Amino acid sequence: MLINCRVRAIHFAEGYPDDMSREMLDEAGIPYQRMERESDGR
Repeated sequence: MLINCRVRAIHFAEGYPDDMSREMLDEAGIPYQRMERESDGR
């Protein structure tokens, strides 16, 4: 669905992308990046 919305990039924290999603994003030329969560110092 995000590919059809013409997003320019996807940033995610967890649980994404799976193999099929990765292939579709690569084919569509949409960059994606996993963002690291900051530690709260606990």
